[in-house]
Amino acid sequence: MKPTPSLSEQQTLESSGRPATDDLTIADHLRQRYQKFSGEGVSVFADGDNPPLKIPERKAQQFIKTFGPLHPGDYEAEHKRDWRDDFRKLAN
Repeated sequence: MKPTPSLSEQQTLESSGRPATDDLTIADHLRQRYQKFSGEGVSVFADGDNPPLKIPERKAQQFIKTFGPLHPGDYEAEHKRDWRDDFRKLAN
């Protein structure tokens, strides 16, 4: 029988649990992206990689109320798509 190689402390830390961002709910993600300079009746969200999204405040609040408590993976499992795609559509 071959001896089982032992894992280093770093390998153990890297392999344990979900990545930290998976622990964030959709509402947490949006809270981080919300721009304080949003205008009246419009909420602006920016992730730093894409142009800012200008979404009617009412639509953004409804999305957050409905889907905010979910984790991104739960949303994808239920809706078969990324929550960010659906959130972006609110800007149209």
